[in-house]
Amino acid sequence: MRRFLIILGVATACAAAFVSGGVADPSTQGMTGGGEAAAIEFAFGASGNATGVHGHYRFGGVSGAVTCLVVVGNVGVLGGPEEGSPGGYGFVTAMDGGDGNPDTIQFISGPVPADQVGCAATLALFPPLGLVTRGNVTIHD
Repeated sequence: MRRFLIILGVATACAAAFVSGGVADPSTQGMTGGGEAAAIEFAFGASGNATGVHGHYRFGGVSGAVTCLVVVGNVGVLGGPEEGSPGGYGFVTAMDGGDGNPDTIQFISGPVPADQVGCAATLALFPPLGLVTRGNVTIHD
């Protein structure tokens, strides 16, 4: 557990520097997707602008409103509190494979708050590894 907290602390510090450096500007970002990965259905849509981030996610039986969004190129993460799970947060990391290449996705659930720093740390620690077997992921940077 201590090792996890140390790694999370380092990732969070890196993420804070990354977000504050202006690379992750939510005013021009968006993620949408729907389909199936590992026999689990998913759907999400999120966008950000000068007034904030909004959207919704569902992965299997877990869903929630989007409160954070970080996109870097064709890879992104969105997250928010899990509906019906006080203190639980869900994150969707995804990669848009483009034409002819597979999209990938991963869902992470845990106690890390779904703010911009939490989103960036989640993307750094949990890259999208699950193959989208049906559907599509689109990422706008």
